[in-house]
Amino acid sequence: MALIRRQDKGERLSIEEMDSNLTYLEDLALTSGATGPAGPAGPTGPAGPTGPSSNNYLVYTALITQVGTGSIPTANILQNTLGEITWGYVSPGVYTMNSDALFVAGKTYLNNQVLHINQESLAYLAILERTDENTISLSTGFFMGGGDPVDSILLNHSLEVRVYL
Repeated sequence: MALIRRQDKGERLSIEEMDSNLTYLEDLALTSGATGPAGPAGPTGPAGPTGPSSNNYLVYTALITQVGTGSIPTANILQNTLGEITWGYVSPGVYTMNSDALFVAGKTYLNNQVLHINQESLAYLAILERTDENTISLSTGFFMGGGDPVDSILLNHSLEVRVYL
């Protein structure tokens, strides 16, 4: 076996012969069930979203699109631990999220992009409001047009409803 040894203060490296009686790591074999020493414990990361038990709330998160006049919005549901939600059409620019008493008073949190840019790069308003335990309304209108309700401006509009336990 050979060993490369560094000499002090810039002298050349030299190769020296080593004692052939030394044991090298590659020559060692662990016996069955043997383990090495445990390494240091690392930091524990944050818990991921695993449902209501870790968050203390139920959630409905979706991307909403509404196309045409008089049509019900469609939801691309990203997460739903809340329960069955259906969408309804009320009038131009006014839609409803409907449930069976899921929107509990004092425990329902609404998160919504209020000012948004649509596919034509026009700013519009989108307002979520809890009407009662069965209904949340979504109203839309162009920002520069006085906010009058209008259809066909929602394209992948994000919203989230949380109901805390």
